[in-house]
Amino acid sequence: GDAVDLPGNSTSTVTNGGAANLVQDGSFELGSPNGTWAEASTNFGTPLCTVGLCGTGTGTGPRTGDWWAWFGGIAAFEEGSVSQSLVIPAGATTLDFWFEAIVCASPADFLEVLVDGNQVWVIDGSSPLCGVLGYSAQSADISAYADGASHTIEFHSISTGAGNTNFFVDDVELFSPPTCPGDTLAGSVLEIPTLHPVGLGLL
Repeated sequence: GDAVDLPGNSTSTVTNGGAANLVQDGSFELGSPNGTWAEASTNFGTPLCTVGLCGTGTGTGPRTGDWWAWFGGIAAFEEGSVSQSLVIPAGATTLDFWFEAIVCASPADFLEVLVDGNQVWVIDGSSPLCGVLGYSAQSADISAYADGASHTIEFHSISTGAGNTNFFVDDVELFSPPTCPGDTLAGSVLEIPTLHPVGLGLL
């Protein structure tokens, strides 16, 4: 008879990829020193903070958990970064994270996202997000690096020292896209005319 795929069959409880965050310790909950993020800071040794260690800088502090990355935080020149290497699978499109900039002292102060040293996202002290209490969702386009190979992602910031600039980052995520097995039918589908003598014979 006709090859019919009933709508009830078009469901699945299993996905191949797409379910797990490929960023290790995306919420920085392993603290500092961190076994997955390489940390650097001119004045503090690391951008990773808890409220007990750093306060909140009049901002939210961590979005989730106890730890977050705080870039700037001092009225002096400050350069800070966190980075890690990971495999970016084919089909991946964005590196997603949450960002807050409760204080921006100078338009020259900035935070950027780098992949293998190349800028894929940037914000500076002239952004309309400056002075806004609360995190906002951000996405960096990493599709050019989605080749199944290992790449280094980095959050890198420079504050010039004109005053305190507080850039916060938390909950970094990169998900692999789900894959489908495709058409499992081999060859062509033969319709058997069951109401025809030939069809009855074949049956």
